[in-house]
Amino acid sequence: KYRYSMMSLKEMGYLGVGAGEYEGALALGKVEGEWAANFPQPAVLIGNLQEPDNFPFLKALETQTVPGVNLKVGVTSIVGHSVTEHIKDPAVKFKGSADALREQLKKMQEEKVELPVLLYHGLATPRKSDGLKEAIRCAETFPQFPVIVCLSEEDEPPGHPIVVDNE
Repeated sequence: KYRYSMMSLKEMGYLGVGAGEYEGALALGKVEGEWAANFPQPAVLIGNLQEPDNFPFLKALETQTVPGVNLKVGVTSIVGHSVTEHIKDPAVKFKGSADALREQLKKMQEEKVELPVLLYHGLATPRKSDGLKEAIRCAETFPQFPVIVCLSEEDEPPGHPIVVDNE
């Protein structure tokens, strides 16, 4: 199922995808072996891995200049605290989201990214911590990301985005 989902995303031209609760349940080594080691796109992104050398085919950041408009897009992904606390694989450790985001933003600036995008993976259900609230806190703290995509409790995404006023 995972491989076919990734093949579909590749056909649709996705630049990158994040890893979250479901991929953590599969074990990141399996995700890496199933897709990331064999196909460059979509890249499997985790920007807050503490020891990324343990997973050489996972990336922290992917960039691409959009054909026809010459806009450089950068995508990174963060696994939020509400998900990291449920990942049982001892080889998978995460650094703090704020430090990781500062690091990824610095890399995006160096690569002259014009549109930074954050994929935020928190829990979509109101268990112990609410992933949506975590994503909103990220938007408040890091206004450099004009687009943050996160899971929703609903099957269909909302018709209008949540706008965070940082002024």
